[in-house]
Amino acid sequence: MGNLDLAFGSEKNRKEKLEIYRNFNINMVKNFLEMISSLHNRKQRELINSIQIVGKENLDASLQKGKGVIAVSAHLGNFTILGLKLMNNGYCFRNVVRGFTDPLRKHVYEKYRMKQGQSFIFTRTSNQALKNIIQALRNNEVVFIITDENKRHGGVFVNFFNRLASTNPGPAIIHLRTGAEMVPMFLIRKPDNTHMLIIEPPLNFNCQGNRQVCVKEITSLITQKIEDYIRKYPSQWMWNHRRWHTRPREEKDQGDNPIYRKY
Repeated sequence: MGNLDLAFGSEKNRKEKLEIYRNFNINMVKNFLEMISSLHNRKQRELINSIQIVGKENLDASLQKGKGVIAVSAHLGNFTILGLKLMNNGYCFRNVVRGFTDPLRKHVYEKYRMKQGQSFIFTRTSNQALKNIIQALRNNEVVFIITDENKRHGGVFVNFFNRLASTNPGPAIIHLRTGAEMVPMFLIRKPDNTHMLIIEPPLNFNCQGNRQVCVKEITSLITQKIEDYIRKYPSQWMWNHRRWHTRPREEKDQGDNPIYRKY
């Protein structure tokens, strides 16, 4: 609820925010159950068949350029099964996910991920992950990166719901290095609990500044696209994440910032 207050302020009243909160929890349970069921072959096929693709031609056009595709997305809808649909349609798809150092969590999560059948690039070591991502793009694969998490270290601050948010600059950096197009993708739950995979045209920009300016501009563009989808499907985003927790130094130095103190 604190995040909903931060994002929408007076745009939505308390009743509207409570409705989003209620539906968010319902969707979280549905996503979890679908994630578990995807481990079983028959259920996974049913789940894949329930996904409609809109904008497939956008992905195909970007892949025809031979530089791979950076698929940028968010914790929106049941994003964990997005790759299953594209792999089933013949695309070489790699998920970039955080690796775990804790042995128990590492065993449980990586065992689940392997059993589900998707291909992953783990960011446990940043240098190796970057090499793996660049190699995948050289192989003309689709590399899927979630970019809506709070970045505690090394993030760039861009506007997100009218507040600065520390954001992962990775997709922008990789794009500038490889020339791979950045294609927004979002898996949306429909009212009948089937899904729609929306593949947008590649992000278009013309950055004329230095590298640092370009990284921030591109990251801002990605974040704005994500915000647009969250505003359209507010109950399908993960509002329990502390998205605005990391603050710019100048705000922390003031010592009385309610976002930093409470959230």
